Amino acid sequence: MNAKRELLNHIANRQVKYVQINHELDWGDSNTKIEGTLEEVLPRLDFDYDMGYGHQELFGTIWYNDGSWSDRGEYDGGEWWQYQKCPPLPEGAIKEAPKNIKKCEGCGRLVNLDSGMVVATDNSYGALVHSSICNYVYGRRGWRQLGAYDG
Repeated sequence: MNAKRELLNHIANRQVKYVQINHELDWGDSNTKIEGTLEEVLPRLDFDYDMGYGHQELFGTIWYNDGSWSDRGEYDGGEWWQYQKCPPLPEGAIKEAPKNIKKCEGCGRLVNLDSGMVVATDNSYGALVHSSICNYVYGRRGWRQLGAYDG
């Protein structure tokens, strides 16, 4: 199999960011490392190799502009390129940070103004209502201490 032709057939119309390939002729032999942009590696990949059973000769990764990649698959010496992409996260895996956040003038903590909850550093919600922590609330005129005149 011609390594260059195999690579071009595999990538098809995907936009390649970077390619890294190691060519190992025989077990224990020195490796030839080929890496760079697609334009840089294509001239160096114009060689034939035995993709049949025995031992794997090509190892490597192709990175694409969309965040996906391809790597070399192998079974019992037979080898091929295999396309990979990151699976989506499970629903609810990441809590979105509240959008209406202000720094309290009383205690300096970040507060979600919609709920009155203190926002912890890990973006999870605190368990206490903010006004019970430092006696400050946020209103149409900004921060004020509870019980202070709002006139």
